[in-house]
Amino acid sequence: MKRTVFLSLCVLGWLPWAVQAFEFKPCTPANEYLEEGLKSLSAQCHEVQTKLPDAPGLEALSRPESEVACIALAMSRFSEKGVGYAYKKCPSSKSVPSLVDRPCISRTYVETVLDRYKAVSSCVFQGSTITHRETFPLFALESGFHLNVTSGSGCRGLGQLSKIAVQEMDAVDTADLEICEKPYSRSTLRDQPSCAGFEKQLSAPIPDHSKKLGECEVIALPENPDANLLYSLRLYRMLKDDKAASPIQKNHARLKALGLTESEINTLHIRIARLMYNGGYPSIQATFNSFMRSVSAKSLSAASRGESLWNLYKAHIYNHYPAKGQARRKEVRDYVSKIESAKAQIEERGGSECF
Repeated sequence: MKRTVFLSLCVLGWLPWAVQAFEFKPCTPANEYLEEGLKSLSAQCHEVQTKLPDAPGLEALSRPESEVACIALAMSRFSEKGVGYAYKKCPSSKSVPSLVDRPCISRTYVETVLDRYKAVSSCVFQGSTITHRETFPLFALESGFHLNVTSGSGCRGLGQLSKIAVQEMDAVDTADLEICEKPYSRSTLRDQPSCAGFEKQLSAPIPDHSKKLGECEVIALPENPDANLLYSLRLYRMLKDDKAASPIQKNHARLKALGLTESEINTLHIRIARLMYNGGYPSIQATFNSFMRSVSAKSLSAASRGESLWNLYKAHIYNHYPAKGQARRKEVRDYVSKIESAKAQIEERGGSECF
């Protein structure tokens, strides 16, 4: 017999620390500017209605201290001065945000981001094989899980959303408004039990991003981190489950003929999805399909065919990715390696695997 319970994200998962993997430092007047808003947001944590014993996403809503440490270490790893990025503060007037120091890495900040990240992941990834574990290293690289970072190219917030990425998801939502065909569209997700608490974000009119994507819209409290996460995680699901799945399925027989195992093909699938997050799916689909027509079994190492194929594909990207500048081709080529390196560095500092 099923029974209904209410799980508060504000208190669920409290356990004594087994290992002190991260030492929180006191905030200062220069970096505590998010604290008041975060405490208010934390106090308003929505309650998630779920059913036991077969509640989807129940494990994802816990808060193990090891995961607190992983988020804190990701935040700490991100440059204090935000090299290549700028930390910004949004006034209530929503005018142009001002430059500020990196926000205080407080327990309130870390726990709020962790709770929201896992709650939105549980909503967006319902019915998919994707979990928050898979996207953790991507966010660790993109923003270090900081709410208020803006890159020199204009990407913003936790998922480093670009204007193009937001408009892409808006187009999906508009096209899917009546048919509810895509499992990551707002019209589909708003009726899922795992999305309880996000009705406003999933039901409100789609914002007009046709002309300008305001910074405050995707980095400021209290709308964020939820608004940024809902766009970023839905984008990743579209890339992984649709756009990356297409070339993998198309070339599956060829990959098997080259000697790759199913495990290696699954790893390749994740890498292609992550690569699309930076390089865009049309270009990555095109370069991967052309690469698969040229690669031969003789060029792969027998010891590690998956890694060998991936290294050859990275070289192919550098030579064939449709970007004029050498720097951009290098950025796309090295993007997945940087994601994997970020995760390894965080886990080395923490002494255990993250998520």
